[in-house]
Amino acid sequence: MSSANVGGQEPRESRILHTLFTRQLDALAAGKPETFDVRTVEFDDVQYHVLANPRENESRIALSLAAPNASLPEGAVEDVRAHLKASSLAGAVEEAAPERGFQLTLHCDLSRFPTAEPQRSAAIAAVASIRAAAMGAPVRRALARLQDGTSSNDSVSTVCYRTGEAYFMCPKTDAVTFVFPVRCRDNADATIACNFLQAFGERRGLRHGAPPSRWDREPPLELRSCDPKLANGANGGYVSFTLERRHVDNGRLESAVWSTICFPAYASRHIKCSKAFFHSRMRRRTDTLLNVLNQAKPEKKDREKKTASGRTFVRQV
Repeated sequence: MSSANVGGQEPRESRILHTLFTRQLDALAAGKPETFDVRTVEFDDVQYHVLANPRENESRIALSLAAPNASLPEGAVEDVRAHLKASSLAGAVEEAAPERGFQLTLHCDLSRFPTAEPQRSAAIAAVASIRAAAMGAPVRRALARLQDGTSSNDSVSTVCYRTGEAYFMCPKTDAVTFVFPVRCRDNADATIACNFLQAFGERRGLRHGAPPSRWDREPPLELRSCDPKLANGANGGYVSFTLERRHVDNGRLESAVWSTICFPAYASRHIKCSKAFFHSRMRRRTDTLLNVLNQAKPEKKDREKKTASGRTFVRQV
């Protein structure tokens, strides 16, 4: 289930988490808490397990999160704690021993959630955006250092966002460059990706204030010291973005973090949509040509004729 902007939700929220917590809070207020056991997955292979069992505790929801490669990014737990504390949920949401197969489990006490608006909606939104807090930790740290002027020419960092796939962070004193290898399982998708992303990189200067971007067919030089299995062999090429301090100032840090970690899903969606669009155009073009060919068929020369009495005969030409 992807994140979406629904009913005023922030885009970084998970729709299914928002729906489940809202529904259970409403049911709890009506004195009829529901029982559910839901498992779902995001585009970047982040998995959720949401469990509510009123027989054990009617006001508790257990929320577990599993990251790709069975490993949370560095700083993920600390950022989740800070995220919950900033949302005034430190007392309502507590860490528990991780469920088997998951790296983070939170016990949410709905009886301690705010009941008045807009605090109630803000609390639900904070829990529903737990993925952004956890998976954006490495990017958030790099951009925070850029924002406060402590960024330096550090070595390239590897961030796994999906099983067997990663992007790379190249911090400098005045900017942070992110490199995304684009891998496609289908050769047709790879061809579309190369054309789409090349045009994407070429139009980088048409929008004022957008981060500089570049598309390369071969791995950029920044990746020469990285794991070849993750850095090489991207049949869709390599997309690079360079974020400067102006891109994270004035309260834009979290927006920059979210946009960065969601870029692989964004690119994949547009590649698939482009492929579907091309297929639709080809089908319409084929139907048009078939109609033209059918209309161009010559009439038969030997045509059957009828006399006034109803008998038939064939005129020989």
